Amino acid sequence: MYAMEKEPGTSSAAPRFIIRTRNPDGDDAAFQKQKESIVQFLTRVEALSPGQGYLMDVYGPDGSLLHRLDTRP
Repeated sequence: MYAMEKEPGTSSAAPRFIIRTRNPDGDDAAFQKQKESIVQFLTRVEALSPGQGYLMDVYGPDGSLLHRLDTRP
């Protein structure tokens, strides 16, 4: 991960995080390992409330979508 952008949600919408990586590997197992540390970082730094839900899009070095995660209730 080399960049992260946050699009804040409205009072009724979950925030969206855009993650950019130099790793072109779209392997889901690798993403699942990294996801936990990313969510912990977002909880500490961005005051993310996982119970509210969030959207996360991960883009590779060529701009292709590698992962899309929607945890909204």
